[in-house]
Amino acid sequence: MLTASAAARGRRLQTKAQQGRPTDKIERLLPAGGTTVEAPDRTAYAPGTAGTKRWAEDTRSATDGFALSKRQRSTAIEHVNYMSGWSRLLEKQGFGKYVEVCGAEVKNCLSDGKRGLRPVMEKATKGARKKTPKVMLPEMILAHLADMLSGKAKKNPGVAMRAAKAGEKEQPKARKGKKVVATVSAPGEFGHGAFKNEPWGLQSYEKRVYAVREFYKATLRGETADNPADDERVKGMLSSIVRVVGKKGRHVPEALSRVQVGAMAGAVDCNNAKTLLVAAYAAKNLVDGNRAAQEYLLNNGDVTREVNAESRVVGISTEVDKTKVDVQQRGERKALRCTSDCEGHVVYDEDGSIDAAKLCSAHVVMLAQDVQAAELEVEVESLKDCLLFADYVKLDELDELKRPARVIARRDSTAWAAAEEAGLEVITFEEERRLATAPVKEDFLCFGGGRRKFTPTMWFEVEGNS
Repeated sequence: MLTASAAARGRRLQTKAQQGRPTDKIERLLPAGGTTVEAPDRTAYAPGTAGTKRWAEDTRSATDGFALSKRQRSTAIEHVNYMSGWSRLLEKQGFGKYVEVCGAEVKNCLSDGKRGLRPVMEKATKGARKKTPKVMLPEMILAHLADMLSGKAKKNPGVAMRAAKAGEKEQPKARKGKKVVATVSAPGEFGHGAFKNEPWGLQSYEKRVYAVREFYKATLRGETADNPADDERVKGMLSSIVRVVGKKGRHVPEALSRVQVGAMAGAVDCNNAKTLLVAAYAAKNLVDGNRAAQEYLLNNGDVTREVNAESRVVGISTEVDKTKVDVQQRGERKALRCTSDCEGHVVYDEDGSIDAAKLCSAHVVMLAQDVQAAELEVEVESLKDCLLFADYVKLDELDELKRPARVIARRDSTAWAAAEEAGLEVITFEEERRLATAPVKEDFLCFGGGRRKFTPTMWFEVEGNS
């Protein structure tokens, strides 16, 4: 038996859906003794106070580095980007340079793994033994927050800069029969862009302050200077901004209405595993929302049918540790309870469709599992190590595939022999991993002019099944 789906390639899900933000694969919890952090041995240093001081510095360096390395990389990238922005802003306002670029491996720097930032070092004053870091003043942060509130700090400044440059140049001469049209939009109260007339959201204020806090937390170790982001006036202003702009997000995606959800559920063919799985995915995440990267990695065995003392099914629970950023939540389960009017099974209307008025998300998921197993003529238990949201095909039906397909299997497996007999391309799992990381050689033009690597539908061997 083979499975095909983007979900089956879940190990490659390394970007947060729709947002395009990079993320590293989360490491699983390691047993005691399995970490890479190692504190220095005190006996390797000279005896006395001087040796202890040197040992303490090296221990602090080792443990601080461990804490930063275990942070989600997307957060570190964000902090580095914001501090680069602060540096450009302060120079533009005439304060001078406060931040400089350094190697990511430099000690006491803010790094995202590729870039490093550290404070500019001021010349040693008379009587001082060493150079001191040039630290931002709390008033610089306060002034910028005030500019954001008033609209003086414009959104999308790049648009405004391009507009200014275009205005300085001579207007291009119109060709015969053609008219020159300006493409720069008029600025709004808060700058340019899609939301030019709307004030900044709370998160925009907080992220700028948090970046300063993390920057100086990483770079002022061993220094006497205070962190400007920890200044009470900065904290007080952030608290006041909350009362002005509120905490609620201003722009949220449109959700399906109850009528639309009902129409979608009612249109499902309850005897077709593919359409039923789509309904199960939607029904589950309408109530028990989760990231797509998490859901696509769920095996059937990760879904547990929960029963009460009377042995009645009262809902399902699922694993949450597949791609969880918060390591403290690994090992926990997420519950999806039956509705209060659930009848213990999926309710159908007169024409055999799902009755949307009595829709129970938990039982739709269970029905999808049952139908999927029935189509394959196996028990649900035998699919416990197989992906839930995936498509399956039997080996003796491979020759019926109508789309270009590539089969990934072991050379000595039944799936390999069946794929060759059906005339399909077949490769090993090792070859598939090499193809996934290889540079794009064969591509095609897609709608809109973008270029994408062409790969046929992937069918993966499910070990232990035929």
